Amino acid sequence: MKSDINQLDLSLRQAISEAKSDLLKWTFGAVGFQIVVIVGFLLALLHGMHP
Repeated sequence: MKSDINQLDLSLRQAISEAKSDLLKWTFGAVGFQIVVIVGFLLALLHGMHP
């Protein structure tokens, strides 16, 4: 019984760790994408301002 509880605890800890890792990957990916879009917009805006 105690070994089953310990195994479940380890399994839950691993699942939570993987979820945190995936969340960080998605967060940094989204921020990186937003930076690329903003820089692209600024470059297009600056390019359009030159006669």
